[in-house]
Amino acid sequence: MEREREVIQEELRMTYDYPSDRVGLLIDEILWPEQAMGRDVGGTPESVNNITLADVRDYMERQYNPANTVIAVAGNVEHNEIVELIDQATADWRPAAGLDWEPATELNGGGPLARVERKRCDQAHLCLGLPGVSLTDPDRYPFLLLNGILGDGMSSRLFVNLRENQGLAYDVASSLSHFRDCGSLVVYCGVEPKKTREAVQAVVAELEGMRCPAPAEELSKAKEFAKGRLLLRMEDTRSVAAWLGAQELLLGEVATVEDTVAKIDAVTAEDITRTAERLIDPERLRLAVVGPGGGEKSLQRLLKF
Repeated sequence: MEREREVIQEELRMTYDYPSDRVGLLIDEILWPEQAMGRDVGGTPESVNNITLADVRDYMERQYNPANTVIAVAGNVEHNEIVELIDQATADWRPAAGLDWEPATELNGGGPLARVERKRCDQAHLCLGLPGVSLTDPDRYPFLLLNGILGDGMSSRLFVNLRENQGLAYDVASSLSHFRDCGSLVVYCGVEPKKTREAVQAVVAELEGMRCPAPAEELSKAKEFAKGRLLLRMEDTRSVAAWLGAQELLLGEVATVEDTVAKIDAVTAEDITRTAERLIDPERLRLAVVGPGGGEKSLQRLLKF
């Protein structure tokens, strides 16, 4: 227990040594303030230091139980044989009630917010974030393609504009997170500190631009990119097992790859525009910066459409 405690403490210290990791934690904190969703899953040095062996045993007994478990198997196997093996392995396993999970509380406007954590380093690391959609939200697939057009891949608007055209950043991308009751859209880039304001303005402009209809060519490219990545993923048996297990655990049903591809194909430019107008709201925009210099109030004023 004590050896593992020290390992986790070292992992937490390492996160603080990597600004690109730290800024990702910081944006979560301000997207979901004062709640479980916004906290580092590794905890804090203080919380890890206070965990007892009895706490760990109690947590495992409460959470690792049949009512809280899905077993997914993919590969050259026989279904009935796998079920029989699982029945034998879990014969003495007794159901128990798991711990309740804490629902996320989303932002309700309040104006944009910036938070700066000063650190001596060669780059300023930026994350601009917005609340997104849950795993079951009907706009999940339009949001997926919106993200593909915005910043997912080397032909995305953020990559072409900030890196290729303006030379503001080498590493720039946007990503989505989907959970049972919430989600997020986060843009990350690492820039020369003196270009921080310019980079923030460029990202905000691209976010605003997503509220205008996307050209047919961009939409088609985003669809093919999304479908291609999904189909490539399904060639790996571990990914197939994760696809099955995660959906069953979180949604209680499993969509086929064909169903998902059909939903991607069905998205229209109007769907993306409607989703952008719904979700890309400057009042809910959040900015996290880790690096030298930068004032929170001056950066906050840049988060306007």
